[in-house]
Amino acid sequence: MHDLNWWLMALAFALGLVATLLFTDLTGSTLLAAELGDAAWRTTLAEHHEDVRRDLTRYRGIEVDT
Repeated sequence: MHDLNWWLMALAFALGLVATLLFTDLTGSTLLAAELGDAAWRTTLAEHHEDVRRDLTRYRGIEVDT
């Protein structure tokens, strides 16, 4: 799938379309993961990914990597 995303981004660039890159960081994630424990941390991270994916869908974005 990464190859298809790369080609879509290359095509958008060639056509002069605007692209925005989004990087997210959970500040203090190492400490938070240690405090929450594995199960709760996985839940927190899954919720974060769901939020980002919902916005990607809303704004017709493409997820390249997690």
